[in-house]
This record gives sequence, structure tokens and C-alpha cells, in this order.
Amino acid sequence: MTIGQLALPDGCVVPAKARALHALLSGWFDETFREVPEDRWPGIRELAMSTKTVGLLQRWIAPNPGLQSDFERIRAAILQQNMRNIAWMIRTQELLQSGEIPALFFKGTVRSTEVYGALDCRPSNDVDILVRPCDYLAACSLLQSEGYRPQVSSKSVWWHSCLGEAPFRNEEKNSPYIDLHHQLQQPGGPYPLNLNQFFEASSRKSFGKVEIATPSPGHAQLITIINYGKAMRAGEPTIGRLHELSFAIRKSNDAGSQELLTLARSQGLENLAKDALHRASILFPHDGSKSDRHPEFEPILSSSLSVAPNRIFARTRMLWSWSDGALGPRAGRFATSVARVAASDLWRWFESRIGRIA
Repeated sequence: MTIGQLALPDGCVVPAKARALHALLSGWFDETFREVPEDRWPGIRELAMSTKTVGLLQRWIAPNPGLQSDFERIRAAILQQNMRNIAWMIRTQELLQSGEIPALFFKGTVRSTEVYGALDCRPSNDVDILVRPCDYLAACSLLQSEGYRPQVSSKSVWWHSCLGEAPFRNEEKNSPYIDLHHQLQQPGGPYPLNLNQFFEASSRKSFGKVEIATPSPGHAQLITIINYGKAMRAGEPTIGRLHELSFAIRKSNDAGSQELLTLARSQGLENLAKDALHRASILFPHDGSKSDRHPEFEPILSSSLSVAPNRIFARTRMLWSWSDGALGPRAGRFATSVARVAASDLWRWFESRIGRIA
């Protein structure tokens, strides 16, 4: 198939390069190589870079000598960045182990290698670590004692309580950002009901001779869904998260979606999971079938690339649609979500006024 043959239907608002990007990403599902004319590549590449999917394209692009050098540069840059982050991940794990602080490493290189089986498919900009809330302050102190400087004020309620995280960096040794989390969600979406379950069901993943603690495959999927929700509320691209979600389910088994929904229900994330799975299945059907004939395909593709305009009160509607339960409990969870957003916005405004955050 030649990407240049993909034409937009009359009246479609989805850019041609967006459909071309989708077609290339679909190669992971239908296992079909696509030819990319050299004059179309710069636009596709730009969109892929902005959606953080450029590393996924190379697997199913038909060999093209004119593009080969660019592919090699992209692959080498991603690989170098991810290998560096793995080294710092191992170093940080050893530090936390010395302080007897249980930690899970998630997202980034850990997740991309688990799903796609390669280190050069998706770049990782930082190292994400989850600790229990009771260990958060001790972990912060331990990182600082070893030269990791906090990038935000220790007094910031917005960072430490509302967002539930803080970035650190060892500037003398040019480390990546080390994002230390004690919660997985941020104001604007449903929070997991049982964070301890992520630790109790954790897995071990080997990097060379070192084993890293990571979320189980199912809980890693929940984190992908949570991050999908964060991106939706922020108006950021979600196509990479939806691709990951669908491909991970394809790799598991036919019951993967139902198992994931059962786990999501136990964590109060069922409606958010249903939304993400619905969109993922339309963009990237697990069986590799044709997706662009679905009536919802174009608006979902537009939304996944952040080219669709947000409707009025869109974020409030998201909060309601993602709240689980019957009417009464659902209203209570929705009110809690709204209150969290209001408190977060207030703290952010106050701390920016007094110079505590930029």
C-alpha cells in the first residue's frame, strides 16, 4: 500500500498526514508494509514527533533508501536516550533499596519494552517511580542526600499533594529527570481505590543482570488508561496511548479486554477504561481489520491528535462520564472529582502568586 494513495473524503477535517500516520501505526495490527513517498515524509514525521509515535513507524514502512538515514538517526537517538535512562533507573533502584523503600518503576522504557519488545520504539524523557504515600517524604530525603536536587519547592502543596509527585535531577552527573510519585492520578480523573494492590501484584523485569520491580501487566494497562484520561483533559495527543493499549491487549489474549475491565471495576476506573478501550478498538482493532470505515473513526482520530476543538464544558462532561457507580455514588464521586480540581486550581493560583511555583 502506498501512503500517497490515501485521500480524504469530501468534507473531512482530518489532515491527510493524520490518516497517513494512522495507517503506518496500523501496521502493528494488520502486519502490512506501507510505502511512504519521500515528499510526504516530512509532514508525517512532524506529526509523529509531536504525538511521540515516530519510533513506532519504522517497523512497518517499506524499505526506502531515501529515508533510511533518517530512520537510523531516529532509532539511534531513541536507543541512546533509553539506555541512559535504564542506567539511571538501576542506580535509583539501588539507592531506594538501600533505604528499604519499596518502589515500582513504570511508564517510559519499562513499559515500551514490555509492550513492543524493543528499546528503540518509543523515547523516554524521564524515570518514573511510584512509592507508597507513607514512604514519599523518606524517598525525597534519600534522593536529596545523594545529590538529586528537587526541581520544585518542598513547600509546594500543588506539586506534592495535588499532583502527588516531584521531579528530581542530579545536575552534576547530568541525570534525566527522576519523577517520584506517591499517587497515579491527578485532579480531573478518577483515582485508583487501592494503591497497595499495585505493589502487591507487582512483577519483576530483567534489565541485564538487574531486576526491576514494575506493575503487573494488568495494572500497567490501568496506568496507561489513567494517562489517557490525563491527556484527554489536558488536550494532549492520545494516539500513542491508545495504540499501546490496543496492542498490549492483542498480545495478551481474546479475553484481555474483559480481564482489564474487571480489574478496572475493582479500582473504580471502569467507565474511564470503557472510554479508552472503545476509542482504542475503533482506531486500532485488535484483529487488524479495517478501522477507517467506522462512523466514529474520523472524530476519534481527530481527538487523538488534538486537532478536534474542545466543546464547552468538555472537561466537566469527562468527569461525569468517567465516574463509576449508580446515580447516587456516581454523583458523590463526580463531586469529589470537581472538588479536587477546584482545590488544585486554587493552590496553583495561590502558589504562583507568591512565587512558590513558576
